Amino acid sequence: MKEIGKEIKRVRLGNKYSLAVLADMSGVDKSYLSKIERGEIKKPGERNLKKIFSALGVEMIVFLREAVK
Repeated sequence: MKEIGKEIKRVRLGNKYSLAVLADMSGVDKSYLSKIERGEIKKPGERNLKKIFSALGVEMIVFLREAVK
């Protein structure tokens, strides 16, 4: 299984979003996003994940399917 933080970073960079932009779009704190991407937070809360996925334009179930490949 891929780490969720690495997948979030991959999609974020693919969309050409900085951490600050994703934080603004999702309403999730920039330092919290950074910790997720670096793997310091391995199991982010569902509510925050929904906000992040929504800002990235990815449905949560699709994203999680990709993360387990």
